[in-house]
Amino acid sequence: MGLEARYARMMLIPEVVKSPTMVLQGWKREGYEEALIYVGRPSKDFRSPTIETPPPKGMVFMVFVTPDTHTIADWRWEPADPNNPDSPEALFSRCERKLWPTNQGN
Repeated sequence: MGLEARYARMMLIPEVVKSPTMVLQGWKREGYEEALIYVGRPSKDFRSPTIETPPPKGMVFMVFVTPDTHTIADWRWEPADPNNPDSPEALFSRCERKLWPTNQGN
């Protein structure tokens, strides 16, 4: 992904943070053990600031936020779980726990 697309995809962050399909905690990266991860399925994607496309099929958008400063550390599309299109694939290989929704297990 080019820098232009990465920059443009910042426009997806508010939709995902406002209406996530799931919220995770404990990004498995040094220094981010308590980070929050907002997962969602935005209604669109951006290839550049001026090129809007449909969202990629079989993908979820993830926003990684530091809990202390509420800084957005990263954002990106990741493959969805084939059995749960609202969840990232290999969920617990990237995070420690699911915070919300609480009615779907761990």
